[in-house]
Amino acid sequence: MKYIPFSYIGGHLMEIPVKLEGEDFNFLLDTGIGLTVLLKSFADEMGLEPIGEFSGRRMSGQEVKIPLVRFPEIEVGGLVRKDLEVGIYELGGLPPAFSKIKGILAVNYFQNKILTFDYTHSLILVSEEPVKWEGTGEGAVIPIDIEYNGPTITIFINATLPNGDIVKLEVDTGSDVLILNSKFMSRLGVSPEDPNVKVFTGTDETSYSYKRYSSGIKGKLEIGYASSIFQENPRVVFQDIIYDGLLGNDFLKRFTVVYDLDHLKMIFYKT
Repeated sequence: MKYIPFSYIGGHLMEIPVKLEGEDFNFLLDTGIGLTVLLKSFADEMGLEPIGEFSGRRMSGQEVKIPLVRFPEIEVGGLVRKDLEVGIYELGGLPPAFSKIKGILAVNYFQNKILTFDYTHSLILVSEEPVKWEGTGEGAVIPIDIEYNGPTITIFINATLPNGDIVKLEVDTGSDVLILNSKFMSRLGVSPEDPNVKVFTGTDETSYSYKRYSSGIKGKLEIGYASSIFQENPRVVFQDIIYDGLLGNDFLKRFTVVYDLDHLKMIFYKT
């Protein structure tokens, strides 16, 4: 069993140590990224030549084309991958706190392994078998769906909203609060005209213009069919997206979370 320490950057993003050909660097770890990427400026410094291109879609629907390269050797938590296919992507407009970040690691780097996110001790455990957590009771085993698209991976989990709607959420540690498709606003009794609803407009790093509504909702967000795994009165951002929603760090950090991707399940332990 290996341990990967993490710290938060930008409020909720997880920063981890990574070795590239034996040299230490800092990456973000993001279960929602789908594909491990290097920042373009860093890839240019390394002299990496594209071997192809991947075309995918962001959660807001716009197409993104990413050059692909093979990186000779990456090591994370004692796990070494050689000739790993990664993407090249430039994140524009990042604050100075991100100056040391050289890439974003996707969860499929750890295929055939089990990941345990111990938020209490800021550690990620890499193991062959699920770790039993003493003092937290029996973990709630929740089935997940995984979609593969070329070199990318997307993890989905079912959830029940306070109004009883069952939704399919992408598991995304790169998000903070719960994100829901705008179609659920009226179903959850949220009006964009409500003065308590905050409205945000802007342009993301791909030049896509967005409009988001932030509001609290009353009741429980329950994961899977385990009524014991829930968040009371969650904060939600509503946005036009291609998914029902994204389950982010604000929910996940309340538990110790095990990812057993090979067996299509996650295990949630109360902390």
